[in-house]
This record gives sequence, C-alpha cells and structure tokens, in this order.
Amino acid sequence: MSPLEIANQIEIEKLKVQNEKMKKLATRDGFFKEYFLECKNHKSNKAAFNALNKEYNDLFGLDRYSDFESFKRVIIFHNQKK
Repeated sequence: MSPLEIANQIEIEKLKVQNEKMKKLATRDGFFKEYFLECKNHKSNKAAFNALNKEYNDLFGLDRYSDFESFKRVIIFHNQKK
C-alpha cells in the first residue's frame, strides 16, 4: 500500500467513527444515552451536558438544546410520558 492509500484508510476509519457518533446523537434517545455515559466522565451533570452539546454542535453545526435547563425539561417530560 502506498502512503496515500494508508492515509485514505485512516481518514475513512475516522469518518466511520464520526458517522456512528452522529447516528447516536441524532435521536433524542441516543442523545440521552450518550449524556448518561458522559456523566461518568465529568464532575457535574451540567458539565457532561455542555461537553455533549458542544460535540453535537461540532458535528451538526447547531446546538441540540439551547441550555441545560431546557434539556432537563425535555428529560422530565419524556420520563413522565412513559
């Protein structure tokens, strides 16, 4: 394999990982699941939300939720619906 082919393979693998993350974050339930996983890696729930919302913004170019309070309201509403 040439160096260009190796570089292309590396880029393809990065894009596959990014694509899978985008699929997860694109749905409300997927965002919730990723949020709860992120909570383990941050000191506060708000920090976990901010990190995930920033990642969403980096991938999609806009915020999924305007702020942590609106996100909490969606979680409460969703849990009451069940």
